[in-house]
Amino acid sequence: MAPETPEIAHEIFGIIKRKMARTKRVEAVICPSYLYLENFASKVSGRRFSIGAQDVFWETTGQAFTGQVSAPMVKAVGAQYVIVGHSERRSFGETDVMVNKKILSSLKAGLIPILCVGESERDSQINYLDFLKDQIKSALVGVKKSGLVNLIIAYEPVWAISTFQKGSINPSDLHEAIIFVRKVVADLYDRETAMSLRVVYGGSVSEENVGALLRGGEADGLLVGKASLNPETFGALIKIADSFK
Repeated sequence: MAPETPEIAHEIFGIIKRKMARTKRVEAVICPSYLYLENFASKVSGRRFSIGAQDVFWETTGQAFTGQVSAPMVKAVGAQYVIVGHSERRSFGETDVMVNKKILSSLKAGLIPILCVGESERDSQINYLDFLKDQIKSALVGVKKSGLVNLIIAYEPVWAISTFQKGSINPSDLHEAIIFVRKVVADLYDRETAMSLRVVYGGSVSEENVGALLRGGEADGLLVGKASLNPETFGALIKIADSFK
């Protein structure tokens, strides 16, 4: 729910757009408030710079859903992606069943869902892996293998988010988590599907750790939160990511 005014939002967007024009490899998806979706979507072109929504409702239309925004609406204004199951949405009471409905509705509308999963804490008994497995399995109920081509999984451990002040995940632990995510998907579908799936990481991403997270953690990308509101910082992340071959 930021920035506070359209003027600031357009300033940030403009700077990021200029920085993206200097890149060769990296892909960026900007997910602003609903208020800015249509305007920003009209200003992007090409496959490497896209617009997405922060959330979506699972029903397509209806008079009993005041305040909700459907996947077809998001698609109609030019967005290509949508974040689903973000930890902050889950903290407001969003359940695995709701996340699954949103995934199915988004895929049907032609959007690319960025499915967020992640544990609140890690325990010595490694029960958090069962929690992570259940989140993934629940979210993908009814999703055909062909749908996985148009889906991204964002591993977002809640304990690593900046507001919890515990810092980002260790790259080796991230690598293990991504391997586990792929294993769960392989068990549901097959190994080829799991290995082709894009798995990104979110949680206290900064200029200092972005290289380690992408290389050591072997993440396919990053779900950037607070740092994305500072266009210079976000631009630095883009530049570092673009330097990877």
